[in-house]
Amino acid sequence: MCKRALVAATLLLVGNESNAVPISLPYTADFEATGGARWQSIARNEGSAGDIDLDGPTGNAWRDAEFGNNSDPYDDFGIFALDGRLINNPDDTVGLTAFSGVGELLQFDTLTQSGLSVSMDYFFSENDPFARFGLFIENDTDRSITTTLRGGGDLGSDSFTDLHLTSSGDATATTADTWSLTTDNGGASANEIVSFAWGLGATDLGIASGADDIWAEFTVDIGANESLYYAFFTGMEDDRARGITQAQNTFASITAIQNAGLLTGLSNEQLSNLGNWERVSVPAPATLALFGVGLAGLGRVRKTGVLPAVYQGCFEDADALARG
Repeated sequence: MCKRALVAATLLLVGNESNAVPISLPYTADFEATGGARWQSIARNEGSAGDIDLDGPTGNAWRDAEFGNNSDPYDDFGIFALDGRLINNPDDTVGLTAFSGVGELLQFDTLTQSGLSVSMDYFFSENDPFARFGLFIENDTDRSITTTLRGGGDLGSDSFTDLHLTSSGDATATTADTWSLTTDNGGASANEIVSFAWGLGATDLGIASGADDIWAEFTVDIGANESLYYAFFTGMEDDRARGITQAQNTFASITAIQNAGLLTGLSNEQLSNLGNWERVSVPAPATLALFGVGLAGLGRVRKTGVLPAVYQGCFEDADALARG
């Protein structure tokens, strides 16, 4: 776990400085050869407002996915709406950053919506059937702005959707929960075993058995010249027991999410301004020298003063070790 955490933490430090390559949508992120998943038909105008129980124009989404025998999860997912309006890229060009052995990051254009600068991203894990869909919100004005954010999509299980488990251990989703696990008709092995993690502070949820539209809503209060990053996550399995273990372990906390590599590619500003999870704490930058990241990486940390908290789990007293 420590080795994996170090890789994930290092990528957090350098990910926002990686050079994204322009690609054209639609795009498929295919990691089946490395034991991961296949995330298909990522495109603008793919998501329907009805997929998160809203009305209006279409937005960014991926159409479906595959993992093992789970061949039909999702019918448009990874959707965001701000103030009831879906976020949609203006054209088919997005930025792709590949993190070797870890996954791929898709970055959409920065748009102005509801008086705010907003930009979506998708991260797809190469080795596990997980994805992140995130929204970075910046208030470049001299006044505070309050709006609503809704994220989610269509699970693909139609009226057979069974809400099997939530983070509180029961099968009833409330705003006190942080994640859910749904299946197709309650089967132990089925096509639509999907976990969905929305984090802390939701003000409303659309999650229930018999309905495959799933979403979480937040009230966003953002001060003048401030920023917030909202991170949602989803995973899929072809076995219910594994799906339960997957959700319980991976979504237990922001540290567990970070250790799984699902915060790869985020900037220091985004990590320190998470809107729906605990904010990532930062130990002393001298700790980085212990991990052989090199002078360039150490220079970045000294400049920003930010080092992911995931390093702390590798030492009982990291600062003491750094001092030698």
